[in-house]
Amino acid sequence: MKRPLLVLVVFFLAGELLCIKSLTISIILSAGILMLALIFMLIQIVCKNVFFKKMPFFLCICAFSFFTGAVCCFSANAHSHIYDTLLSMQYSKENTLDDVFVEGNVTKVEEKSKLWIYLKNASINKKAAGEGVIVQIPVSAHSNQKRPLAGSKISVYGKLSLFSQASNPGEFDSRSYYHNLGYDFCLSGKTWTQKGSRYDPIAECLWQLKDAIKMRLSRLLEGNIADYGIYCAVLLGDKSELDKEQKELFKDQGIAHILSVSGLHISVVGLAACGLLMKLTGSFAISGMAGSIIVLFYSAFTGNAVSTIRACVMYLILMIGRQNGRIYDMPTAAAAAALCLLIFQPLAIFQASMQLSFGAVLGISLVGDIFKKILMPSSDKTTVRINRFCSVMGLSIAMLPVLLYHYYQYPLYAILLNQLVIPFAGILLVSPAVALVLSLFAPAFGAVCLKAGHLVIYFYTVLCKLSKSLPESAQYTGRPALWRIVLYVTLLFTIGMGTRLIYEKRKRKQTDDDKEKRKKDRRRCQIAAVFLAIGCYIFGCVFLHADHTNKLEITVLDVGQGDGIFLMLPDHTTILSDGGSTSKSMLDTYILEPFLNSQAFAGLTMFLYRMPTVIILMGS
Repeated sequence: MKRPLLVLVVFFLAGELLCIKSLTISIILSAGILMLALIFMLIQIVCKNVFFKKMPFFLCICAFSFFTGAVCCFSANAHSHIYDTLLSMQYSKENTLDDVFVEGNVTKVEEKSKLWIYLKNASINKKAAGEGVIVQIPVSAHSNQKRPLAGSKISVYGKLSLFSQASNPGEFDSRSYYHNLGYDFCLSGKTWTQKGSRYDPIAECLWQLKDAIKMRLSRLLEGNIADYGIYCAVLLGDKSELDKEQKELFKDQGIAHILSVSGLHISVVGLAACGLLMKLTGSFAISGMAGSIIVLFYSAFTGNAVSTIRACVMYLILMIGRQNGRIYDMPTAAAAAALCLLIFQPLAIFQASMQLSFGAVLGISLVGDIFKKILMPSSDKTTVRINRFCSVMGLSIAMLPVLLYHYYQYPLYAILLNQLVIPFAGILLVSPAVALVLSLFAPAFGAVCLKAGHLVIYFYTVLCKLSKSLPESAQYTGRPALWRIVLYVTLLFTIGMGTRLIYEKRKRKQTDDDKEKRKKDRRRCQIAAVFLAIGCYIFGCVFLHADHTNKLEITVLDVGQGDGIFLMLPDHTTILSDGGSTSKSMLDTYILEPFLNSQAFAGLTMFLYRMPTVIILMGS
């Protein structure tokens, strides 16, 4: 079987998804797959059929993968008694536990409006070891203390609570998000205490190096906050310094992926290190191994995000393949990376970052590959423009359902924008890296080198603003129903396989005698492939949308202490009544706008605002 790892990943994911409904059903289905393997084995013994020779063994592996996925998901979703206690208190006024003692190992520290300390293997009141807790300490209380060392054990007293849960359509679900990352509790404390002297020296060195690089970048940029935030995101994997307006601009126009450490960064770092060491040592084995170690350190340095881990595993497989003279297969490498991630982080599949990261890879390697085979036959020279077009189209088609499910809109001009943006992404990474090295000898040269990156950022910003100013730049589709996504993926798979089979069949029928006919036929196939790619994307944009009836729809929004009633009339007139609150702040940002976007409404037709003596009616 070609690409068996992809099949194993599918079985693993099926086990996970089914376990959410019932672990018992997952176990029964695993046993059923094993029984099927036994049947094939008996058929092979009785009939001596060569076709079934490897089938029993492969089915056993599939059953094991299915069962492992179910068990991993079940263990990741298991909750302690303290979690159940807090869950029962979530709708009462006292929804926290006071004077709770938490002790755990520091895995990450972030300084926002408060100091966030991420603890793993934490014990709560010296019980329930193995929990994930995020400690929040006011910056004023933290000012007299240094940040905790990486990997050190600390203890904190404070109020323990669960993260807030989404109670409105489209609202960000903090509880689900942090649970998928492995953190179920939030502790609000005033100070922390170091327990013992043990810590992780390698991680601590990487943290200190990151702080030193951020300080040097800040000095070189001389207060240019926008560029500083982008350089920190691209080079260090730290998005906390990003300018909010610029981040939203890039996200809304579909180029936010350039701000994440992913395959481009890993390949640049790894291949550059490998090439340099190859010239110094002359040994591919030594340079490949050293380059792989550097890549692993860079992954840890940037925070081990899902996209970074995926790129690291794929890079390691590339190096191993080259060492052994094997051809690199991107879908198989992506499947291996997915298995590595899902075994240790089973709930990562529910994160938008993982879905986007792997969706992009599979879109380029599977969907884009079909267009490449048609547009760039083996007899033609590979052109960069066609290659880029196929990759961007494959990526856009594959990522569309994920984007619409999580962000409820798609940028109309994103495909064209990415064609212009991607070629300069390497400069954005190399510019600050070279500037930092040069600044060690001559800070002025480092500042000049950053100008190249600044020009790229300026170019990106101008393009995004121009795209935003064009008509219908943002198309609101709302969150599509799951059945629409499943049908879209099924149709996409069917069209892709059918197109590939038809093309291969036509190619086999051609002979060397009819060159002119073959050339015309190839041109027709290329034109058809371009229209097919654009057609698939347009179909997805039209078909994947939120479902609405032609009847009156009423939604009562949870705005805390206040009222928020949304009405959609049969003629799709939208009315919001009140929408104010005395207990929640920034309702427009966190509740109203996400709700409207998730329901595919770009705005309101009417707004009713009630005052003690009068009702104000506002319309558009």
